[in-house]
Amino acid sequence: MKIEKNIPIPAVKHSRSNTWMEKMEIGDSVLVKSKSEATRITSAFFHRKIRPLVRTLDGGKVRIWRVA
Repeated sequence: MKIEKNIPIPAVKHSRSNTWMEKMEIGDSVLVKSKSEATRITSAFFHRKIRPLVRTLDGGKVRIWRVA
């Protein structure tokens, strides 16, 4: 194995596929198919300092509101 020096580290490429979260206003909501999808989305909300409120509806669907 060859040791190399002074190789620049590439910048991290962030996905911007969740920009819709930043466009949500307080009181807006989204409907998702499952609790696992809701968990993934609420994690992204918290990462962006957006406070979500999650409720499970009949049929196993989940609605997520932006509350702050």
